[in-house]
Parts: sequence; C-alpha cells; structure tokens
Amino acid sequence: MFSTPLHSRLTTLGCVVVLCATAAPVAMATQPRTEVHATAPSVSADEQEDERAAIADRAQAALTTPQDFRLTAEGQTLQSRPGDPQDTNYLGQDGSNADRNEYNDFNGLAWCGYFAAAMWDHQDVPDHYPGSQSWRTSLGERFHAYSADELPQVGDVLVWTNQDNAAHGHVGVVTEVSGTSVTTVEGNTGHNSDSVAERTYEWSGAGPVHGDKLFRGFASRF
Repeated sequence: MFSTPLHSRLTTLGCVVVLCATAAPVAMATQPRTEVHATAPSVSADEQEDERAAIADRAQAALTTPQDFRLTAEGQTLQSRPGDPQDTNYLGQDGSNADRNEYNDFNGLAWCGYFAAAMWDHQDVPDHYPGSQSWRTSLGERFHAYSADELPQVGDVLVWTNQDNAAHGHVGVVTEVSGTSVTTVEGNTGHNSDSVAERTYEWSGAGPVHGDKLFRGFASRF
C-alpha cells in the first residue's frame, strides 16, 4: 500500500470532521497506540529534526502514492490515482464521498484525525486522535494556541474548529514553513472532501483560513 519515500533533510523545522511513507508501512487506525505524553518527549535536537523530516516524507508520500479505498463497507478495495486533480490524492470514485480508506480502516468515519495520526506514525498522538479537537485538548503543553508570532514547524498539526460547534473541526500536517507561509498535507479535504490534498496558508491576522472555520493553533510531537 505504501512505497518507500526518498528522505530529504528540510531546511526549516517545521474535513469537516466529527471524528475528523516511511520505510515501514504506516500504522493503521486499529493498531495499539503508544502512551500519550502531555509534556514533550525527551529527544535530542537531531532526533527531532529527523522525525520532523520523516513526518513530512510520509505526508508527501500519501499525496503522491496510490492509496486503498472502498465505496461501501464490504465493497471491492480500489486504489486512488494521485494527481487527478493536481495536488490531490482522491480516495473515491466518480464523485463519491464514502470516507472509507486505509487510514480509518474503511470504517466510514471522517478521517482527518486518522490521517494526522498516521503521519506521526501513531507516536505520541492524542488518546482519541480520530476526533480533531483531541489534538487541541488532550496534548497539554504540546498544543500551542495561535499567535502570529509563533510559527509551527514541519511535522506539527494545525487545528481548526467549526464556527458553530467547537467540538468539531479539522486538522492538517505541516510539511513546509517559508517565512510566514505554511504548507500542509491534509486528509478528508480537497476534491469531494474525500482526498489527501496540499494547501498553503498565510500565518497572519486571525491565522490560516480554512473555509469558515476558526483557527486555534498547532500540536507538536515535541
């Protein structure tokens, strides 16, 4: 399902949802999770940089590598066609929006949180990572409320809430930071709202604009 991406050292560290590739396959949603730490794991600066680069590599691979999906719960497993449309990996067919793919174990639930957890290789993720707002409420000091003066780094996860219901929202994985421009790869978004897609945001004003959602900040593994 997953190909081995070429690792590159990055110069910058750096769905409407109800629940919203490395050398080894990305862990599936049903795999037991590691212990969650509300404080930053104790790792060296070099280890952090390596893991941030690995997260970005996984996200880029998810954008450009065929991924498994289904149109119904017991239906045939199909493969996506990355790049149709551009900068999108559509995990559906002919306008479908089934929310059934390898990230959420084909369960039909909104999957941006599942996608973010897979990009972190299910390490140090929130206990209830399928819920987008767990990335904001369950990571303690590893969640950084939005400030125009504090940019995220590669590998961090951006968090939005819905304007009318702060219990729900969206998350996306940072793959590049250049000046005040932040690029992400996100699941459960883009084409037919059932794609992996790349987006670029400006880190200013009220924060990155994603539809009519309210930007809240970013979560970090470290």
